[in-house]
Amino acid sequence: MITTLAAAALFASEPTATRGLLKHREHNGIGYDTGYTTAELFLCPAWKNNFMPFLDMRGHVFDSNDFASNIGIGLRYNWSHWTVGGNFYYDFREAQNINPHQLGGGLEFLSRYFDIRANGYAPIASTKAELNPTFKKFQGNSAIFARHLRAALPAVDAEIGVPLGSRCEIVNWYAALGPYYLFEKNVNGYNLGGAVGGKGRIVLDLISRFNLGFDTTYDKIFKWTFQGTAGISMPLGLRKKVLRSKSFLCEARNQLPYRSEIIPVEKKNKRTAIDNIIFVNNTSSSNGTFESPFPTTAQAMAASKPGDTIYIFPGDGTTTGYDTSLTLLPNQTLQGSAANLDLGGGFIVPSQTPGSYPMLTSASNTITVAANATISGLDITAATNGVVDDDPTIPVGGTINIISSRIHDCAADGMVLGNSSNSVNYRIISNQCFDNAKSDVSTDLLGLVPNTVNMVFADNLNTRSGATSILYFAKGDTSFNVAAVRNKITGPGARGISFTSWDSSHGTCIASRNKISGATNSIELTTNQTADIQACLTNNSLGNKLGSYNGIIGIVTQANSSLKALIASNHLFNTPNNMIDLGLEDSSSTQFRICNNTLSGTTTQGVISIRPVNPNDDLTSDLIIDRNLFYNNQTSNILISAATDGTYNSTISNNYITDTTALGLSLPISGTAAANIGILNNTIFTSATNAINLNPQGSSNMCATLFGNQAPLNEIEFQNTANLQVESSTPGSSVGLAETNTFKAFNPPTGSFYVPEGTCN
Repeated sequence: MITTLAAAALFASEPTATRGLLKHREHNGIGYDTGYTTAELFLCPAWKNNFMPFLDMRGHVFDSNDFASNIGIGLRYNWSHWTVGGNFYYDFREAQNINPHQLGGGLEFLSRYFDIRANGYAPIASTKAELNPTFKKFQGNSAIFARHLRAALPAVDAEIGVPLGSRCEIVNWYAALGPYYLFEKNVNGYNLGGAVGGKGRIVLDLISRFNLGFDTTYDKIFKWTFQGTAGISMPLGLRKKVLRSKSFLCEARNQLPYRSEIIPVEKKNKRTAIDNIIFVNNTSSSNGTFESPFPTTAQAMAASKPGDTIYIFPGDGTTTGYDTSLTLLPNQTLQGSAANLDLGGGFIVPSQTPGSYPMLTSASNTITVAANATISGLDITAATNGVVDDDPTIPVGGTINIISSRIHDCAADGMVLGNSSNSVNYRIISNQCFDNAKSDVSTDLLGLVPNTVNMVFADNLNTRSGATSILYFAKGDTSFNVAAVRNKITGPGARGISFTSWDSSHGTCIASRNKISGATNSIELTTNQTADIQACLTNNSLGNKLGSYNGIIGIVTQANSSLKALIASNHLFNTPNNMIDLGLEDSSSTQFRICNNTLSGTTTQGVISIRPVNPNDDLTSDLIIDRNLFYNNQTSNILISAATDGTYNSTISNNYITDTTALGLSLPISGTAAANIGILNNTIFTSATNAINLNPQGSSNMCATLFGNQAPLNEIEFQNTANLQVESSTPGSSVGLAETNTFKAFNPPTGSFYVPEGTCN
């Protein structure tokens, strides 16, 4: 349609109103603060049957380099010297923090003597916005903010215009006057718009080519505006047609549509006060306002009520006045000035003393939290525990936030959490924990009644010299989701992160992007009784393990518990023991997928060790070890150790094992254990004689499938072959395996344990 209209307008043999325009308007107008330059293309074919369709396209560039545009279609009908018409436009504008879109429509009545126009404008998208509130100051018991609101305003306007003399002289004057109305727009509880205004304009036109104009408007929102415009208009099309258009363009019916080109945007700043803040500074001695804070935390707590914020300044930098146990009320925030104060809804008070923490301590537990408590920006020590929720008389629920604080030198645990009979969320974020005698965070979920607990440990910096850094223990009938993300844990602690699930507790454990070094276990996962866990351990950097406890990642499944675990994309390095230790016990059921890990620097035991302990015959383990890189290890890279009972279904595929002095795969089982093992597409370079050792003993049995493996410098060892079945395309010999695998030699090369493909069971 646009292409047809353009061709009809540009190549018509008769004169048309088709033209191009370039103009500049300066400076501010209704809902904008700078001038702008406009390029316009108005396409209109020759008149036929007194109907004139048109296409109007305008692009605007503000002095601020923002962009706006209009595109519209319209239709005019002419009889004698009278014309009526209608139009429909789509408008767009870039503005500060808001880019509104708009639909508009207009009606026009044009004549030799006067013109009447009416337009309506309806913003349809990106019509309002609120910038983040800006903190201004504390005052009394309040925080004062400025709220920055934006709204694109719906509008209507009308005008009556008259030519001051003839329309078609060399010099022509035109004047117009009319009202407009800006409708109200609600932005988060505040009304913008709602104003009646008036506008007037006068235009000087020279030979229908050059024009100068002056516009003015007034309304209670934007007050008086004054603008000047200058522009040039050029007829477009065939040369003969253009030469005849000089007097044609000045006729009333060929005027350009006049409407508001720029979507009006109102900007308003509102002052908002957030109340219920009690201030504490141990150098003061007064009544809890910002101007005169309480001198002690005890006084502030006694004067507080549920939902209050207690805001503490460092004062003289000592614990004077800050040395009593505090028991929070529901929905309270205990805030230190060292961190940002989040009051919700985007209202954030920036740190008033960055790096300088108020120092709280006590002769017992320093802080006891209640439901929906927040602790932030504090330096906390204690003669027992730093932060607790273990008072059974204080209900705990909702969300507990412990963020951006220093918790250290506690004689027991830094934090003791999890005493809740309600569903509760814990957010332990961006804290520094060090030199606590026991755990930095000890979470003991009793599960006395069915409840759901969600916990996030993120971006904490913990330095250990004692017990576990993050200890998570779920019991009873607890349903849980726990995530440890981006924590950095260093020092010779017993364990970095420990997840334990007992009884009938069940849920999900995630450890991702943590950096842990110096622990005897970096990540430990334990299940017992009928617990059911799904675990995801990914993208962690774990190494420099100390002590003799098994596994940088140590997993123990006991009794009738079940576990599904993904261990992927981790970097494990430098340990005297195992890197991944799977301690399967009793009648537990497990599914492991270990893939895309980098494992290097193990000196004894096994890099990945499957280590059953007291297994029953109904113990089951499904194991996938895929696409891992093993290098610089001095022990068996994949080891099934002491498997005396149970069933082990394993796929070991696409692994790269190099620069190692020990076996690539050592797969001995014994007792009544059964193993079904697929060894597929692995590449193994080891200085040991054997790349793979299959050794079922006792009355156990093993079924193995080998395909696509590359170990040209090493042999593959089959032992106790009476218990072993190896699938081969040439039963009785290793010829079939030699065709699909590359080993230096098969030992032994023949035997009845080579069974036809698909018959191993």
